[in-house]
Amino acid sequence: MKNASVKYLTIIIITYMLAALAWWTLLLLKFNTASHTLAQTAEASVYTQEAIADYDKNKKMILGEGIVFAVALVTGIFLLYRSYKRELETTQKQNNFLMSVTHELKTPLSVMKLSNETMRTRTLDDNLQKKLLHIDQKEITRLEVLINNLLLSSKLDQSHTSSVENLASLLKARCEIFDSRYPNRITYSGQESLDYPLDKNLFSTAIDNLLDNALRYSEGSVHLRLKNLDAAIEISISDDGNGIPPNERKKIFEKFYRIGDENTRTTQGTGLGLFLAKSVVEAHKGSIEISDNVPMGTVFTIRLKKDKHAT
Repeated sequence: MKNASVKYLTIIIITYMLAALAWWTLLLLKFNTASHTLAQTAEASVYTQEAIADYDKNKKMILGEGIVFAVALVTGIFLLYRSYKRELETTQKQNNFLMSVTHELKTPLSVMKLSNETMRTRTLDDNLQKKLLHIDQKEITRLEVLINNLLLSSKLDQSHTSSVENLASLLKARCEIFDSRYPNRITYSGQESLDYPLDKNLFSTAIDNLLDNALRYSEGSVHLRLKNLDAAIEISISDDGNGIPPNERKKIFEKFYRIGDENTRTTQGTGLGLFLAKSVVEAHKGSIEISDNVPMGTVFTIRLKKDKHAT
C-alpha cells in the first residue's frame, strides 16, 4: 500500500513538472511575440533589423532552453523510475528470500522433531528406525546445504586459495552424496581422472547447488558428465524436467531470484543456489550456460579454461 502511494505521488509530481514546463514555455513565447508586435506598431523608424534579429534570437533561445530542460527532465524521470523499479524488485526478492529461508528451516526441523518424538515414545522395529534415521539424515543434509549457501553468499568477495585437485574424483563424490538422498537418479560419465587447480570447498558447493536444482525440478534421472576438450574442461549437468523459459535464463542467476510466486510455490529453495554456482564458476575464471535438453529438460554447462595443470 505504501509503495502504491509513493508511485501515485511520483506520477502527480512528474505530471505537474511537465505541465509547468509547457506552460512557462508558451508564456515566454507569447511574451516575446507581444514585445515584437509592440515594437512594430510603435514607430516604424525605430523598428529596425536589429529588433527583428533580437526577436528571432529570443525565440530560438526560449525553444532551445525548453527542449534542453525537457530532455533533462525526461532523462531524470527515466533514471528515477529505473532506480525505483530496481528497488522494488530487490525488496521483493529479499522478502521472497526470507519467506523461503523460514520455510527451509522450519520444514526439516519439524520433520526431525516428529521423527525424534516417534522414536522416543514408541517401540519400533529396526527397519522402521533405520528409515526414520535416514529421513533425519536427509533433512540434516538439507540444513547443511542451506547454511553453507548462506555462509558462502557473505564470503564471495573474499580471497580464496586453490590447489590442484582431481576434478573427476570430486564430481563423483558429490554424486555419491546426492545418491543417498535421491537413490538411483544420478549418473556420472566422462573422465575418470583429471587434475585441475580449484578451491575444493567452493567448487563442491557450486556442483551441489546445480545437482540439487536439477533433482528438485525434475523427476527422472540427472546426468553429470566431465569432458576434457582441447581448449577447456566441460562439466554438464542435464535433467529431464520442464525446462527453463528463454526469458528467465539470465534472471535465474540473480541473487534471491526464483521463478514463480513465493506465496504459491511448492518447490523448495532460497534463490541463492544458482547465484552462488555462477559466482563460484566465475571466480575460477570459468563460465556457465543454459541450454535445452533433448527431448526435454535443461542442461547447465560449465566451461573452465585449460592450463598446464589440467591433465
